[in-house]
Amino acid sequence: MAPAPEGIADGEAEMNVLLIDGDDDLVRRLRHLLEPQGVRVIVAADGLTGVEAAHAERPDLILIDSDLARLSGLEAVRIIKAVRSLAEIPVVMMTAAADPETIKEAVDVGVVDFLLKPSLRDGSGAERILKRLRP
Repeated sequence: MAPAPEGIADGEAEMNVLLIDGDDDLVRRLRHLLEPQGVRVIVAADGLTGVEAAHAERPDLILIDSDLARLSGLEAVRIIKAVRSLAEIPVVMMTAAADPETIKEAVDVGVVDFLLKPSLRDGSGAERILKRLRP
């Protein structure tokens, strides 16, 4: 297991989130918002690395960008959901603009929610993430 994030003592993190996104600024922003809440953020910069991290880490929630390198967000979700031990992990897709066709396809493969990236940049989307972790 990786060491606890900066500011969180080992064993103190309540929940683990796998963040699959190649946008370093967004990753920093989400870490800044989630880690003080006791959330351990595991980061993968592309779809293939994200699938590997899901297998290794078994997170409580997966946040995944729809537009990823090496493997699209939708393809990564399909692979993750096909694995019995990972299938129940909720997946939230992050996107710059969600068109109805993409939303339908994502829901069909197992995405439970969508967050528009602008809401994540201004911090308003973080509350929805925390509600998914602590219903």
